[in-house]
Amino acid sequence: MAESAGAGVVTRPIVRVNGLRRRLGATEALAGISFELRRGEIVVLLGDNGAGKTTLLRAMSGLLRPGSGVVLTAGRPVTHSDPVSRAGVAYVGHRVSSYDELTVLENVRFAATLNGIGPADARIKSALRGVELWRFRSRRARELSRGMRQRLELALALATDPAVILLDEPYNALDGRSREAVDALLLERKANAVLLIATHDTDHAERLADRVLLLQRGRLLLDARLDEPGRPPLREMIANAVAAKTPIPEESTQPPPMDSLARHRPGPLAAWRTLVAREFRAELRSREFIPAMVVLGVLMLMGFSMAFIIPPEDAAAVASGSFWASLIFATILGAVRGFAVEHDRGTLQMQLLAPISRAAVFGGKWVVNFVSIGLVGLIVAAVTSGFFRVPFAGLGMVAIVLVAATALATVATLYGALLTNTRARELLAPVLMLPVILPIMIGGVAVSLDTLAVTADSGDPPWLGLVLAYCAILLSLSMLLVDFIFED
Repeated sequence: MAESAGAGVVTRPIVRVNGLRRRLGATEALAGISFELRRGEIVVLLGDNGAGKTTLLRAMSGLLRPGSGVVLTAGRPVTHSDPVSRAGVAYVGHRVSSYDELTVLENVRFAATLNGIGPADARIKSALRGVELWRFRSRRARELSRGMRQRLELALALATDPAVILLDEPYNALDGRSREAVDALLLERKANAVLLIATHDTDHAERLADRVLLLQRGRLLLDARLDEPGRPPLREMIANAVAAKTPIPEESTQPPPMDSLARHRPGPLAAWRTLVAREFRAELRSREFIPAMVVLGVLMLMGFSMAFIIPPEDAAAVASGSFWASLIFATILGAVRGFAVEHDRGTLQMQLLAPISRAAVFGGKWVVNFVSIGLVGLIVAAVTSGFFRVPFAGLGMVAIVLVAATALATVATLYGALLTNTRARELLAPVLMLPVILPIMIGGVAVSLDTLAVTADSGDPPWLGLVLAYCAILLSLSMLLVDFIFED
């Protein structure tokens, strides 16, 4: 049965949260939360620190898997493994998700493209004008003030034309004028969307909201409309609900049908192309990863070449071992700094929120790792020729390096993703990755020695083929795990 969303407008719910539970360690962050949201209303979520507001919003956006219960948008469960379920839903959290190296306009275009909206779409300009950042569109995000960066986060969400907008403390770091501009922008969006805003400001909530939800220790204590005549002041309603300590019960009856939702999402190839282009653009501007990998590889080669007195007949063998050791440790450095840096900065969240598969996120990073490792390998191979005076940079070695880069990029991407949420990843990465990389190193050394005519290739295993087969196994394993790697 349809119900009213206020002001006489009859709508069906577009979001349904039913029996949502989630534990964070020993704490029950969400204890059976149930409510519905309808298009055309601004709902404010109130609660003290630790009440469960952020956990609830992250679960509704698909970033956090609930222990039990379900979040439905237009009748479809929101899950981390279903990209379609995240289409039409926008979330702005506490941390910035824009990229420092990209300009304001490039950031918004990137977010819009990941949500199936063209980079020249008028909604991009409209969103930036709405948050008063259009004149700063050519400025890099790292050059913005904290308040401007917060407004950019809002533009990233609104440019995707969402029907469900989830905002976690969106007014932090905003001055009075900016708060008023954001309020006006949200009121404009209200007619065609539902907005759920978490905040501590009760007075602001009373001025802005059509409806208020109150969380306390993971329980929903109040769900009240503010447009009803004769209602008591909001602070009094909150005090009465806290005093009663009676949570609103979970949904037990057959729920009514839900409203439809327009879902924009890019094709797999378009999403992958967008991710790869963003990766290379950011690397070209920041020059953080590839130069560091090259320097490490060259320094290790220099150390190897200076540490031993190498007879001429052993130079090729020592060069081969030194080269592969240097390339592998450079790979480990790149793996640790891949997904981990994006996670620490908050930028990985934009990709995980987008209605694209986790495989596309993984594949985009794999391409960048492959190119980086291949480029570093070719540079280090050329340096190896000079240090050890062996022909280590021929066409045969180029082919070997590219095959090895395929396998090493797979290991780097897989372990980089697995270690994203690990604090001691710099320590764990070499320990965990070296046993997996060892077969690649053995095969690479063997093929290198054959190519340099140091060993006879008759009767030797087909090392190049074995490395490719090993790479295929690792890629298959990665595709099986990718939906669970980024799960929070």
